[in-house]
Amino acid sequence: MKLSSDKLQININRGLRNWTWNAFRFYYQRSFGNFFTRRDPKLWVFSSWEGTKYADNARYMFEYIIAHNDKGIRCVWLTKKEDVLKEVRKLGYEGYLIGTKNAKNIQKQAGVALCTHGLDDFGEYPYIFGAYTVNLCHGVGGAKRTYYSIRKANKLKKVVSVIKAKIFNYTYRDVTIVTSSFGVEVAKLDVLTKKNIPIIGLARNDYITAPIYDLTEVFSEEYICQHNLKIGLKYITFMPTYRPYKASQKKLEDSIRMIASDEKLRDVLEENNGRLIIKLHYATDPFNIKCSNNVLLLQDSDVKEVSKLLRLSDLLITDYSSCAMDFALKQKDIIFYAPDLEEYEKETGMYQEFLDYLYKYRVTSEDDLRERIRIDFEHDFAATESTVEINKLFNERASEVGEFRKLIYEYICSKINL
Repeated sequence: MKLSSDKLQININRGLRNWTWNAFRFYYQRSFGNFFTRRDPKLWVFSSWEGTKYADNARYMFEYIIAHNDKGIRCVWLTKKEDVLKEVRKLGYEGYLIGTKNAKNIQKQAGVALCTHGLDDFGEYPYIFGAYTVNLCHGVGGAKRTYYSIRKANKLKKVVSVIKAKIFNYTYRDVTIVTSSFGVEVAKLDVLTKKNIPIIGLARNDYITAPIYDLTEVFSEEYICQHNLKIGLKYITFMPTYRPYKASQKKLEDSIRMIASDEKLRDVLEENNGRLIIKLHYATDPFNIKCSNNVLLLQDSDVKEVSKLLRLSDLLITDYSSCAMDFALKQKDIIFYAPDLEEYEKETGMYQEFLDYLYKYRVTSEDDLRERIRIDFEHDFAATESTVEINKLFNERASEVGEFRKLIYEYICSKINL
């Protein structure tokens, strides 16, 4: 099967010129912005994925606050994409296109700004500097080292990046939502923040244990029809993460092809009414793969929201992706298929706690992977010790699934005395 090139394009400009101009704007807006336009603590703006998606934790908080608004808060979604804006307005919500006069004025007045990635969720030159900024996070930290904690070969570049971050940081935030004590330490290293790091849970995971009754919540109608998908099948999702180097990415692709063409695995799936859905990382370039009626490839454009795909899934297979931390809340088994762990760790850098976990629980061969899948079918995908350990390390408040959005909302209101 030949993949199209229709994948999510994240457009971030964090070059020196952009950084310099935004550093100036950051201090100017925070120091003098209120002299010209006073910020309204009851005006909250939301965006996610650098303004490209109506999804993720920002969407779940946006819709929750609109539905449970006891304080008269005005919620506004901001996006770079016209199709996203149409989606938001079709649902009956207020939204504006980043770069327009309305969006600019809204950002200048906003008292609270909620995002998933960074300040540039609100545009290349945002006007939310000075608002109380809440980073809801895209994923649970603590697996791969990122941002300023990453191990870089060029020490000078690392020193320069840390100095720049102390002057102006695109990942600046007043609040960082994390899910564990370990997550607090990770946030301090990853984004150089030490303030307001509450241990709660991710907003999107309030629904992680809720069943899916309509597949159009997860997939495009075209994809459902093309592969004859229906409720009642057993769905296994394979979500490998992105490889930073061409050689390692090539090895991953070869491994995926072998799994997809494994006749014995297809037999296991056929015998158990199962479907293996291979969902590649959005940054992965398209490549050829041979699919079948029970081994399918899912493009980013075919899935409406990854969190809903996880809700549908009976079993998750991954390697180093933080999607495992979300899925663990379902109390189902997780298979960590990580044959290239040693190489990946050297190329990317990983937190020792997660690295130790992987060495203890990982699967390293296609044969072992197939056998684990077969056993999981037999045991109805029940949680194993590996799931329990993941929740201990990453999900301290797992028993409070369903309350995360409420707790985040109350925390923000308490911090701004609303």
